[in-house]
Amino acid sequence: MSVWYDVSGLYDWKGNFTGIQRVVYNLGEKLAEDNSDAHFFVFRSGSFQEVDFADIQKKVNVPAGPQQTSPVARKSTRTILQHYGMVAAKEVAVNSRYEKALRGLYGNARSTYKRARRRKMASATTSLFHSDDVVVVVDGNWQFRDFAAAIIHARAEAGFRFVHFVHDLVAIKNPAFASPNANKIIGSYFEEIFPHTDGLVAVSEATKKDIEWFAQERKIKFPSVSVVPLGSDINLGTKSVAKRPQINLPDEFILAVSTIEVRKNYQLLYYAYKQAKRRGVMLPHLVIVGRKGWMAEETYTLLTKDPEAQESITLTGGIPDQELEWLYDNCLFAVVPAFCEGWGLTIAESLQHGKCCVSSDTSSMPEAGGDLVSYVSPYDSNGMVEAIRDLCNIAERKKLEARIKAEYKPVTWQDTYKVFVDILASDL
Repeated sequence: MSVWYDVSGLYDWKGNFTGIQRVVYNLGEKLAEDNSDAHFFVFRSGSFQEVDFADIQKKVNVPAGPQQTSPVARKSTRTILQHYGMVAAKEVAVNSRYEKALRGLYGNARSTYKRARRRKMASATTSLFHSDDVVVVVDGNWQFRDFAAAIIHARAEAGFRFVHFVHDLVAIKNPAFASPNANKIIGSYFEEIFPHTDGLVAVSEATKKDIEWFAQERKIKFPSVSVVPLGSDINLGTKSVAKRPQINLPDEFILAVSTIEVRKNYQLLYYAYKQAKRRGVMLPHLVIVGRKGWMAEETYTLLTKDPEAQESITLTGGIPDQELEWLYDNCLFAVVPAFCEGWGLTIAESLQHGKCCVSSDTSSMPEAGGDLVSYVSPYDSNGMVEAIRDLCNIAERKKLEARIKAEYKPVTWQDTYKVFVDILASDL
């Protein structure tokens, strides 16, 4: 059995990895080391192409530019204008005497496009895969136009087994937490691809429940769903020791790690620090590690332009893993204010480092932290102030750290890989 592992979203990535890229990389690295019959591929220009995982390893931790974002398939200006022209035509047509004719024209255009798309997929290179292979997609490839149609066609032609990871359905459950139309794009992708998979892999029980909810809502067939625990050891790239970041840091600080975007709810921390200032409460300095992501402009402005926030909060952008390791080792504790998560990697990483954590009490986060984490509502700034104050009590914090050391059972990426391999070897 050959395993074909998709690295389409990872191959051209620049800079330090965020959560999903870390999962794709770590599993891919262990697969490359452990399985001589493992192959790696990307989807480019409508076809599947084999690549060498060593090429990705060479690029690990290449510094990103200040506005580095996820690589996405770029659309031409002509394509964008055509899309918005269609949208505008539909809007103008509503309740007009031209509505029926324009909607018919739009429907015919879509049918023509779909027929051309099927012909294109039929000519895509599918000879990489064979009937006794397993093809695995760990990333979300809705960012690549026609990927779903191509992999479905390839599976129909070759008859391989197909396994797809699902990290979260946040954009579908709450479109306010994602970029415009992401709920439609991601929803259409999953709706198209789920019925053609032989097994789905969720990164948490909460995500598994969301998959089941989605499939029932859309009335689509879906296969069995397995849950894979994610590793929390930071072992990406070089094996050098932890290194202090080259930024001004006080002796004591707390740590938040994630991309700055609306779903991560950094507004809560901003409000908590403003609330504490009004109440005369001293909170530790906050260090936020994460690049600027989508729909973050207002939050980023609050965190970087407010003089009071600048006194209490430091943003580092993306940093190498050696520096992140140092921050976990030397912080007082971690904070995770997110509205929702697919898993909660920061929670697991802080516990793996023996550190306490204050987390939101929604989605998968209680699953990641169990009863070793302090939980607050993601809407409660005063609750966040009090939870941070409680862990500033040295005696209470040391007591909880002792419990973490005695009770927490870290999951390594090797553990994740073992479960992953067992799923691939099963009948699904």
